[in-house]
Amino acid sequence: MNEIQLMREELYERIWTTPATKLAAELGISDVGLGKICRRIHIPKPPLGYWRRIETGHMVPRPALPQAKAGDPPRAFFPGKQPERESPPRFQLTNSDIMARIEAERTEEQRIVVAESLQDAHSLVRKTERAYAKAKSGLYG
Repeated sequence: MNEIQLMREELYERIWTTPATKLAAELGISDVGLGKICRRIHIPKPPLGYWRRIETGHMVPRPALPQAKAGDPPRAFFPGKQPERESPPRFQLTNSDIMARIEAERTEEQRIVVAESLQDAHSLVRKTERAYAKAKSGLYG
């Protein structure tokens, strides 16, 4: 694992020079998690709309980093960017696979047989059948 350590001052500088979503991705956490860490160790974050204002040329004042409070850790630890996981190959049926399955179900030993009555059916199946029998057609049929 490639753990990242940032001193409080470094994190303050990075949070004001990189959008939280990008910085959080680099550090291997969510932007909400990054916000919680900043709040916990008393690092001010850019307000909503900050990056858009910067993009449009506005000068937005940056608050100074407040003094660390008693008990604030001098550095923060992050898991680091995790390697991309390869997704498993999706199972896809070809037409020949489908046709083979249809043919297999036509054989006597593979045939699916549905009972004529629901006498010996599971209690939930019987309850569902009774509910459907009492149901009336709705607005959309």
